[in-house]
Amino acid sequence: MIGYLKGKILTTQKNKIIIDNNGIGYEISIKESLVNKISSFKGEVELFIHTHFFSQEFRMELYGFEDLEEKKLFTVLLSLPKIGPKAALSILSSFSLADIMEIVYGNQIDRMVTVPGIGKKTAERIILELKDKLKGIERIEVSGDDSYKELIQALTALGFTPQDASRVAELTWKKRKDDDNIESLIKQALILSR
Repeated sequence: MIGYLKGKILTTQKNKIIIDNNGIGYEISIKESLVNKISSFKGEVELFIHTHFFSQEFRMELYGFEDLEEKKLFTVLLSLPKIGPKAALSILSSFSLADIMEIVYGNQIDRMVTVPGIGKKTAERIILELKDKLKGIERIEVSGDDSYKELIQALTALGFTPQDASRVAELTWKKRKDDDNIESLIKQALILSR
């Protein structure tokens, strides 16, 4: 099974890329925001891969992720009843890990139904099922920390989309030092977003 790929991008589409790895082109489904991020990249890209087998159709598809946490969340979403890889990828395209944690633990059904293809009943079921399953995924505690929320607001004010702001804030938060103030966090976030 393929778990990781590194190679040069041959082509990009709305939510797919083809990566050349030693003369073999791998078609990989990824989030649209990731396509936008890496499409102009000239060097090699690295992705963590989930191989999904469709047993009734005798085919397989590759799904790519920036980090192992996102891949793990994807597999958790796939373990839910009636959630396939396209719905799982759509959820990950709509929300960062921190957003999903807020939605699940805040029981925010209205936010989950904004995902294309997810209705109210499905959203309720996803939230209910994820409450127990998310415990194994690293969680950033955002509820009591105003600096984290302030960082997201600052990045949004600087022109980041809410999804990109959450993703960059999450990366910055993991690398922060205890004595970092909001100004240094914003600087670190801008450096990481390049």
